Formats: sequence, structure tokens, C-alpha cells
Amino acid sequence: MSILVNPDAFPQAIRAVYDLAKLLPGTPEEFSRLLVPHSHLPEDDRYRDGRDILKSALSEAKALGLIEDRDGTVTAAQTFPNDGAYLHALCRAVLSQEERFCQAAQWFLEQDAYRAPEANSFDDYQTRGLGIIEFIPNGTQFSNFQRWMRYLGLARDIGGAWMPDPTRALNNGWAAVTTTGEFAVADVYARWREALPALPPVTDTVMPGSVSSALKALTRAKRCVLLSHADAEKWTLTLPHGATMNVSHIKVTKVKA
Repeated sequence: MSILVNPDAFPQAIRAVYDLAKLLPGTPEEFSRLLVPHSHLPEDDRYRDGRDILKSALSEAKALGLIEDRDGTVTAAQTFPNDGAYLHALCRAVLSQEERFCQAAQWFLEQDAYRAPEANSFDDYQTRGLGIIEFIPNGTQFSNFQRWMRYLGLARDIGGAWMPDPTRALNNGWAAVTTTGEFAVADVYARWREALPALPPVTDTVMPGSVSSALKALTRAKRCVLLSHADAEKWTLTLPHGATMNVSHIKVTKVKA
């Protein structure tokens, strides 16, 4: 089942299922007893959502490759050294398996990263005929999309506006995707797009504002240094207030997670 069409597919619930499977493998019934405290009581509509959310979390976690069923016992399919590595693996799984989600994410990350959008709700996007409605057909899926974009580190709220920002997603996968050294910006971006296909393609060597902003944030975090060699091909970073910056190489200075 797709995370877009399933309103019970909460990323936090999937994380709870994964953590329990890693620490205390057990049957789905045992998971229900531990994660939905009222599940052992007689049928009661007040507790239906908890059971439905757990069922969805188990299904989605398995589909995303986080857990597996070994002869009726739910256990973690893989382990991660830290939260960032978990989130990077989850983001890659979602983007590779959820084509419409990935397409919508790419469209969103192409939007202006420095100005509050004219549309925030699904009705706004629909009324204005904006491109995201090609991939997200209704309000329920739009809410799911927003929830997951924030959780995966591909968007954030700034001053009440929902903005494109892949900084956390890039940072979460930094150790998994990058290596120490100096590389042409085109090579670095190709490597990142392979890992995170939600990143938009670069047109005419101009990098989208959302990725430009993320790269500047990563330089402030001393993850990398942006260089401009005179004799090399340059890409243009899009910065606030119409400013630009030419970059030919990225020097990776820190790959430790």
C-alpha cells in the first residue's frame, strides 16, 4: 500500500515498529500488546485507530525493507548506526518505491526556496492549477505528502509557510554518499541525485534554489567548501534576493556521520 493513499501510514509509527523489532522481536500480537495498550480490550471504537495505525506501520515497514517476518516473528531487516542513517535509508526506500511521491517531491523542490509560496493547502494548489496536482489528486494524499516530506528532511515550515528544503535529507545521507576529497560539482550532484532522486535535474547549469540553500547550509556546518576554479566548468547557485554564486568544485571536508 502506498504511503500517499494510506492515511494511517505515519512515519513515527513505522519508526516505533522498527525500533521494537530491533530491540525485542516478536509476533504481531505481541507488538499490538506493547504498542497499542488497549488492543487486548473488547472491541471499542475509541481504540480502532491505534490498531489500524499499527497494522499499517507493520505493512509499510515490511514493504520499505525495514522489518521482516521470520516464521511469524517480526524482526529488524537491517540496523543503522544512528538516526541520520535510518532516515537516509527510509528516504531512499520511499523515493525508489513511491514513484508519484518522488515526482511530486521533485516538483516541490524546484519551487522558490526563498519566498513564501502563494499556495499552502491542497485547495490552493488545485485552484491555481499548480503542477503538484498532476501527482497528488486530493487533500488526503496532499496531507500525507506534506507529513512525509517534513519527516524525510525534504521540506520544513518557515514562518508558517511550507517550504522546499532538502538540507536535512542531504545531511542525513552525507556519510553514506560522500567521500573526502575535491570533486566537480556536476559529479557530486549526480551522485546525490542517484541516492535522492527527489532532487531536481539541473537546467543550463543553474542549481535549484532549494539545493543551493542546502549546500550553503552544509558549508556553514563545515561539511564542505564550495570552490570556483578559473579553468573549470561552473554551475550557478541560486541565492536569496536574486544573488548567484558560481561553483566548479565541492571539497568535502567531513564525512563522519
